[in-house]
Amino acid sequence: MAVALLLLGVLPAPGSTAVVPVPWVGQKGSRDCGHAVLAMLIAWRKGDADGGAAAYKGLKLARNRMLALEDLRRVAAAHGMSLDFVAPDRVYILGMSPDASLLDEFRNVLSGPEPRPIIVAIKEQELPHYIILVGATGAEFLARDPNPATKGRLRNLSNAELMRLMTGFGGISLKVSRR
Repeated sequence: MAVALLLLGVLPAPGSTAVVPVPWVGQKGSRDCGHAVLAMLIAWRKGDADGGAAAYKGLKLARNRMLALEDLRRVAAAHGMSLDFVAPDRVYILGMSPDASLLDEFRNVLSGPEPRPIIVAIKEQELPHYIILVGATGAEFLARDPNPATKGRLRNLSNAELMRLMTGFGGISLKVSRR
């Protein structure tokens, strides 16, 4: 039973920090990852494991368009959350590789006294995409990916893979706080 729950992403991987309980919502269109990420976070904010689909339907945003960071921040604020840069003193330059020390910052947010999810902008198959980091071990991160191909399973990303995926976006990442 524990193995099945681990595979479904309900239990954390051995040696990981606690997994932030962000419910999964799959994106509907090829550019709707931001919409799905917001729906997941709204359901997490409300403590409603089944509310992600309703939150997705309730978003009054144009579909099939990539949401900008300011769109994410505006909608999150309307739902009682703040999105702040994980490392506000860093310079984020599109096209650049992030500094590896950013991974330590991620671990601090995910394992602090009040673990919080982190939205990360990545480049997947040459397209921009948002994922949510929900846990970490020393060697990898656990992510909620709105891509329907994941079927709601937690995605394991090695440190090297996460660094590679963030290349191009300079490590743009937002920690989520409930207000």
